[in-house]
Amino acid sequence: MLLLKEYDPAATLIEAASAEEALSALDYYSDLDLILLDINLPGMDGLSALPLLREASPTVPVMLLSGTEDSAAARYALAEGAVGFIHKSAGSQA
Repeated sequence: MLLLKEYDPAATLIEAASAEEALSALDYYSDLDLILLDINLPGMDGLSALPLLREASPTVPVMLLSGTEDSAAARYALAEGAVGFIHKSAGSQA
C-alpha cells in the first residue's frame, strides 16, 4: 500500500481485511479504479472471492497478489477475469 501511495500521493486507498469486507465495501465505493486482491485472506480466500468481486463490480479491474508462485493459481485467476497476477516477491520495478 505504501508503494501505491508513493506512486500517486493523491490516490485514495480503501483497505478490507477480508473478502467479505471487500464485497461489502463495493456497496459504498462505486468509483474504484482497481481492486488489488490478496489470495491469502481470512475466511474466503482471494481466488474464491474473485468471481464474486467481478460479478459485483464487472468494470473494475482486479489484480491478484500472492505470496506463492503457484502457476495454477495464476492461470485460474486470469481465466476468472483478473487483469494480472503479482507475486509478493516481485520488486517494485517488475
